[in-house]
Amino acid sequence: HDSHYLFANVYYLLAILAHRNDQADKQQLAEQRSVTFSELFKEPVYKPDH
Repeated sequence: HDSHYLFANVYYLLAILAHRNDQADKQQLAEQRSVTFSELFKEPVYKPDH
C-alpha cells in the first residue's frame, strides 16, 4: 500500500506523453524525476515493450 513507489513509473509515463506531444522540456524533467524516484526507492521502472 505504498503508492510512493509508483512515482518513478508515473514520471516515466509522463515523459512518454511529453515526447509524443513535442514537449522536450517537460520530457526531460519527467525523465530526471523518474530516475530520481527509481534510485530513491530502489524500484525499477516498468517499461513494457511498445
